[in-house]
Amino acid sequence: MKAIILKAIRIACLLLPLGFLVLYLNKINTPSSCTIITASKGEEVFFGNNEDSHFEELLLGFRSANVNGYGSILVGFRHPDGQIEFGGAMNEKGLAWDVNSTPNANLNPNPEKPLHYFDDNYLGMITRKAATVEEVIRLTNLFNFGDSMNVQYHFADSSGDAVVISAGKDGELAFTRKHPGGSFLVSTNFNLDLVDEVKHDWRFKTANEYLNDMMAKDSFNAQSISNIMEAVRLRTLTSFTMYT
Repeated sequence: MKAIILKAIRIACLLLPLGFLVLYLNKINTPSSCTIITASKGEEVFFGNNEDSHFEELLLGFRSANVNGYGSILVGFRHPDGQIEFGGAMNEKGLAWDVNSTPNANLNPNPEKPLHYFDDNYLGMITRKAATVEEVIRLTNLFNFGDSMNVQYHFADSSGDAVVISAGKDGELAFTRKHPGGSFLVSTNFNLDLVDEVKHDWRFKTANEYLNDMMAKDSFNAQSISNIMEAVRLRTLTSFTMYT
């Protein structure tokens, strides 16, 4: 019995480092943060986001309307060092946004423009100043996003218009638009500008299948959207859905 126990301990000691290495490599090489959808039909518009991470202290933030812009509600979390980060928001005009992590991609810098995270924070300014996707695109073009990008921004407005902003194949910003009318736009953790060139993750495929089915069966309602977000919820060791 003692020999069997010692052998089991030796095997465990050999396998545990390998297991941690696999988890670590999976974590750093495979972005897995957030599934975002915009869907519209007639006058109804739904915006859904699964926030996938490990933070425990979730926060709601409120910004009052003032001379500097629109009021808004923000959703986010507190880092262990106390820093607050808001990962999504909707302002009083119905302009909503959230962010996907993506593999890093090169960009052509525009040093003549202000950096998007200095001076006037890009997402903060959009939340205060933009009411429509068209305004989001106009304001986005005022900023310098540096020489690379490892996220994409998903914006939607109260008309049902939506856009995903990512690093384009030509090194410029790409604006992937939702088709007008009764349609939808889904973003997960690959660059949506490369939708025809890269492998799609299971969440992207599942959300699109559910949305196509929902549109075909005329079951366009809040419960159906909620069911879709539940279907793509993450439950892994390295990332899980904290809120929808």
